[in-house]
Amino acid sequence: MDVKIRSKAKNTEVTVQFNFGDTLAAMIKLFGEESVFNHAQAKMKIGAQNFGRALLDAGKSPEEVKKAIASWKPGVTVAVPRDPVAAIAAKYAKLSDEEKKVLIKSLMGK
Repeated sequence: MDVKIRSKAKNTEVTVQFNFGDTLAAMIKLFGEESVFNHAQAKMKIGAQNFGRALLDAGKSPEEVKKAIASWKPGVTVAVPRDPVAAIAAKYAKLSDEEKKVLIKSLMGK
């Protein structure tokens, strides 16, 4: 498998070939069951955290996040409904003071 490695700091990249194995059995043979399991578990934890964070950012309560995580499946993409007001507020917060002034003037029709 091609693995692309980039360094923004050095503005360079390299592509290397690495054999991860083409099946679960091959991965276990190459790296061992414990290594494959630990890596899979770590990646799944990150996926659950990302999913939960997206729900919290969308305005879901901790209870709603717990319920959603209980039925979450690793590797399955789930659309997270966004609160449009929260999305606008988050984008507004990232604007500079000058950009905020321009936006407010344009919204007020001036």
